[in-house]
Amino acid sequence: LPGIIPGRGAIVIKYGREDDPLVLVVMHLSLSAKAQNRQLGFIREIISDYRHVVLMGDMNTHAEQLLENSPLRGLSLVALPESAHSFPSWRPGKALDHILVSPSLKILKAGVLMYPVSDHLPVSLDIQLPDGYESA
Repeated sequence: LPGIIPGRGAIVIKYGREDDPLVLVVMHLSLSAKAQNRQLGFIREIISDYRHVVLMGDMNTHAEQLLENSPLRGLSLVALPESAHSFPSWRPGKALDHILVSPSLKILKAGVLMYPVSDHLPVSLDIQLPDGYESA
């Protein structure tokens, strides 16, 4: 991902139909809002032509900021509830880890897993695959 300090990155995976894939992006954003906006602008360019999108990872900010005051604004992405606190893992009080999905995907189950293997707890999401996709 673009930024002054190296080490922040994203993994992009395309799954399913070649003409209409499910695009998964796993990312770890910088701490500053300015750097996050540069990184999210880069991500938006990658996902802008796709209908089925899942963005996930340590975003180091709240979902409201991502959805309303970042380059992701206007994409109609849906987030886990702000009550899904994942940081710090030993006493979760902030929702900094997110899974954002496009409105074409149906959320079946979402939450935070009480599995403290780092300073963040993992977030999880079950979605229904779009019509025409096989389950793995």
